[in-house]
Amino acid sequence: MQVVLGVWVAIGAAQISWTGYQEYGAGAPKPELYGIWSVEDFRVDGTLLPPLTTDEKRWQRIVFDTGGATTLQMMDGALVPVPADIADETLQMQQPLASLVIERPDDDTLVLSGELDATPTSIVAHRMDHDALTLRSRGFNWVQEEPYFRCADVLRGHNYHRLRRRRAGR
Repeated sequence: MQVVLGVWVAIGAAQISWTGYQEYGAGAPKPELYGIWSVEDFRVDGTLLPPLTTDEKRWQRIVFDTGGATTLQMMDGALVPVPADIADETLQMQQPLASLVIERPDDDTLVLSGELDATPTSIVAHRMDHDALTLRSRGFNWVQEEPYFRCADVLRGHNYHRLRRRRAGR
């Protein structure tokens, strides 16, 4: 009797896990715009906004994920989840308020044009290659012999000279 109960529980857990995987996990269908898009051109009222980290309006990236999740990365690096809906080739957002028509000149280019916070806006973005991201390109290591910094050579040089001065008694 216990074996039958154990098999019944295992089959039920496996079915629930499989359903969750297909609905929410890696097996879930991905939206057409799925991925990370790097914003190259951001125009408000016809004026090009340069990619300045101090700009509070311009986006650095837009991320479309499964389940309708959309995230904006602002120029200061802040990630802002936004409720968004894509229907009839139009992206509707509620905060910020936006109605942007979607154009796809090619698979890796996204053009959004319309109104963002009641201002005419045009955005051109390009799909980022996930394999070019640091974690995927160099792999994940639980233990690293040296920290991975872009300025590692500078830090190594700085530490080297500091140790030399210390050993020389200065």
